[in-house]
Amino acid sequence: MNSLSIQSVVCALAAIVLSSCASPKTTKDLVADAGVEKEISALMHQQGGVPKLPGIPVIDVHTHLFNSRYLPAQGVIASREDDLLTFWSKLGGLIVTGHWVRPSELREIGNLMQLATPTDDAIKRKMLPDPDAVERLARRKAENDWKEYPLRLIESWEYRVARRRQDILRERLMRNMVIRIPPAGSRRLMSPGVESILRELENQGLIEPVSAAHKALWLSESSRAHVAPATQVVYDAIEARVVPASVESLTERNSRVVTQKGLNRVLKNVEHLTGIIEHQDPRSFSTQNTPYRHTRTALEGAYWFALHLIAGETELVRAMTETENSRVDAFVYMMMHMAPSFQMQSAKEPLIYDYASVQLPRAAKVDAMAEGRGLHFVAWNPFVSKDDFSSANPRALEIVKQGIAMGAKGVKFYPPMGYRPAGNAECGFPVAPDKKRNPLAYEQWQGRYEGWHPSDLDALNARLFRWCVANNIPVFAHCNHGDMRADSGEPNYGELAHPKYWAKLLEQREFHELRLCLGHAGGADYWVGIVEKPDEDFTGWGREVVGLCLRYPNVYCEVGIHADVANAGLAARFVARLQRVMPMRCAEANRTFADKIMYGSDWYMPVPETTSVYLNSFLAIFQTRAMKDYYSKFFCTNAMRYLNLPEGSVSVRSE
Repeated sequence: MNSLSIQSVVCALAAIVLSSCASPKTTKDLVADAGVEKEISALMHQQGGVPKLPGIPVIDVHTHLFNSRYLPAQGVIASREDDLLTFWSKLGGLIVTGHWVRPSELREIGNLMQLATPTDDAIKRKMLPDPDAVERLARRKAENDWKEYPLRLIESWEYRVARRRQDILRERLMRNMVIRIPPAGSRRLMSPGVESILRELENQGLIEPVSAAHKALWLSESSRAHVAPATQVVYDAIEARVVPASVESLTERNSRVVTQKGLNRVLKNVEHLTGIIEHQDPRSFSTQNTPYRHTRTALEGAYWFALHLIAGETELVRAMTETENSRVDAFVYMMMHMAPSFQMQSAKEPLIYDYASVQLPRAAKVDAMAEGRGLHFVAWNPFVSKDDFSSANPRALEIVKQGIAMGAKGVKFYPPMGYRPAGNAECGFPVAPDKKRNPLAYEQWQGRYEGWHPSDLDALNARLFRWCVANNIPVFAHCNHGDMRADSGEPNYGELAHPKYWAKLLEQREFHELRLCLGHAGGADYWVGIVEKPDEDFTGWGREVVGLCLRYPNVYCEVGIHADVANAGLAARFVARLQRVMPMRCAEANRTFADKIMYGSDWYMPVPETTSVYLNSFLAIFQTRAMKDYYSKFFCTNAMRYLNLPEGSVSVRSE
């Protein structure tokens, strides 16, 4: 194998991990106003951030509070093994994790994430004080000796184990790992050309020989982490696996470690290739005067996402309400019912919470923890009823009814899990993946589709929507071409979320009144006027979303994960789009598109912006002279109407 360039491998990382491509370009129909851009930039950069307008609550209609215990982590990884290994088996895996990853190791990471996630009960026990410790603390305080005896908290065995696993996972995700080099001429390599790759990396200063300083650091870290102090995790190219090794056995001759420069190179290239730091055409985006203010790189965003996945519900609620989203007055969090889309009889995942018996009751408890600020939507997955879809009470619909009875405010509908809202009979099931290439993905496809007809899926979905219309229950649908999908790379299940399938459903008279929000508003492409993938133009999605909002009385949209607006130049382009569509009249009297668009963040998905910066950007946009008249509708009024909330039911929090 010829030596691989850093650039080509990081490009694979951008395409696979971040699902985005290099060199975004502008569309020709949208031009930002320089005065608006300057106004937005001034608002964004004011000290203390953009203040909220008094008396108007900010409602975030799109957030998440699930962790890895709610998700089929191993199944998701298994479905993408082909794509992941295309990248991981090359140099990127060497740089990011320190070794070439095999399929079984990929699934181990998913299992490790679930093991690392403490249960809510464990978190609660950790927060309870030891009564005896309180008494002793009071006595010592009276004796002026209290500083020597800190208040101790009960830490259950389960909590300690979960915390230790979190530490391990952090190390696997981000820590510089060691490569133990095989003797020259060894034939037991997973990939040919390893020596030339390592030589190139060393010449560029991206890896370096293990030194005495490295050994001292590892020994001190091992001591603090309470693990065997004389060992270090290495990738052994002879054993073709990750193994513990004696620190003393690692020498300048036989071992190399990835340098900080190596990690920085990956981060820098990812930023460049995905357009995160600057776009390729500064004349169009005015990036010279308004540089991007992203607070995390793309890989750091993925790391941040992973740490949320291994947090307990109490930690997530605290992050939402106190640290990361504290300026939001009310939020709606969307449950996800993904396990039926990734089921594998050959690799069951016992650590996932059962949806009906465990996840739904926990969601009700999370509402209580949020102290009136949180609402949730129960998730729909039709594959639950693959075997009883024609019964009087299909299980999938019963689960939704159960969730609503337990306090859910609406229904989350996620087409990339393998289903369209309508049109399945016409378009058919997605093509099965290659059984030989990825047998687990093929097994998942069988679990979803074998044994019933696409028309059965349409009929089952229609029963859900019919019930929602009859009971005035809002539906929230993912409507964007990216994000998590149930496919194995091809065909692209993201296309199942296309708004044209909602048009097919809504044109049926019985669904004209369906209360529906199209999440992401079709994607940012249309709204900021960019085409991220030169060979794929998704601007038509947003255009069709606008048309559906205008045509039907109860159809809305929201702007979750439109992180481009953190750049003042792109935010000005967003304003230019809004100036065109906001005054457009709806079919019903006295309504315009301004009555149909809402604020949403998609927290805590891995975007290169913190939620506070994201909200700050939208606060700036809707306090410009061009948009200030729409502030109340965008942040509050439209959400209240969509959610059927009574006036005055959302309180404004003081800043």
